[in-house]
Amino acid sequence: MDYITRQAMTHANKILDQQEIIANNLANISTIGFKEQLTDQLLSPIKNSSTTYKYDQYYSSHNSYPYSNFSSGFLKHTNRNLDLSIIGNGWFVIQDNSSKNKEGYTRNGKCNIDNNGLLMMNNHPVIGRLGVIKIPKNKNIYISSNGNVNIIHQDKNHKESISVIERLKLVNPNTQNMTRGQNSIFYLNELELNKWNNKLPHDNTIKLSSGVLEESNVNLNENLINTILNERNFAIEMKIISNNNDNIQHANQLLNINY
Repeated sequence: MDYITRQAMTHANKILDQQEIIANNLANISTIGFKEQLTDQLLSPIKNSSTTYKYDQYYSSHNSYPYSNFSSGFLKHTNRNLDLSIIGNGWFVIQDNSSKNKEGYTRNGKCNIDNNGLLMMNNHPVIGRLGVIKIPKNKNIYISSNGNVNIIHQDKNHKESISVIERLKLVNPNTQNMTRGQNSIFYLNELELNKWNNKLPHDNTIKLSSGVLEESNVNLNENLINTILNERNFAIEMKIISNNNDNIQHANQLLNINY
């Protein structure tokens, strides 16, 4: 395949990859706790077997390196007791559906109690200091700023008392060691997991707000602008391929005439 066509096709494919990421960002703009995905474009040098300097030694294909924007989203007040947000840095810990021993991390603090009494977050069981958190039947709960899960008891004289049954596990890993999964769930890479013996320790310094959810941090304007730019760049690459093919055909016609 001709060099120019090959390079244009490579660039066009990378643009399509970027568009897929942007489309996913836009689709999750209303997803609680979603972290925007971005890409870096780096040039990879193409080696030429020739010992002399040639044109294609200075040009290369673009490689995409996806990464996540871990900045906090805006806070949305819901006044619902089981809606939680982390103040500053930190992550909620959930149980991965594929393995009971695998932890996942999320900023989506929208909780509910399932039919089995399990405290759920983003369709995953919430992990506490002692394991998954199970709520006694027909009990009202609220969660303190330190993550304590409190049950409200009421005697026959309507006098209330409170007892702590568990505490949410809250962690603050280095985001550079985290990889993105599905449904806004993140995981530690293998090297970091081995360092902590597969489970991060609880961080007592992390505080929560109740009745508040963290919205997606997707920047709508930037993603829409990037969509337009990518469409234009893709059209340019297609035009390069078309013009190059025309040039090749004209060159072949000239060669046939000369012969």
